[in-house]
Amino acid sequence: MRRLIGLMLAAVGLALGVTVATGLDRPAAAQPTPVDVVLGTYIFEPAELIVPVGVVTLNLTNVDSRRHNMIIDFGNGVEGESDTFSAGSGGIWEVAFDQPGAYPFYCSIDNHAERGMVGTLIAQ
Repeated sequence: MRRLIGLMLAAVGLALGVTVATGLDRPAAAQPTPVDVVLGTYIFEPAELIVPVGVVTLNLTNVDSRRHNMIIDFGNGVEGESDTFSAGSGGIWEVAFDQPGAYPFYCSIDNHAERGMVGTLIAQ
């Protein structure tokens, strides 16, 4: 009887050891990549963003006296649009990039893009 109980305890211990070891081997869920972007007088700073494929958290800050936004062209007529930020405001925009590539972005307010408020986000 003691031998049976000893074998059962050993089996339970082995099972727990395997469960714990397996749990430790799992990769953590990927966290969004934070990127700071300043919206200024007809500029994005930086104008070229290099990010990993996946979810990106864009921390947008408008330091200009004009209102601005950010439009990302995903291709095939699909665009994403941030909120519009008044002077001195900002916000967070989470965007998912499922494929590597170059994604143009611009401000769609008035003629800001024509005046140079454009950039490129490169997901790799």
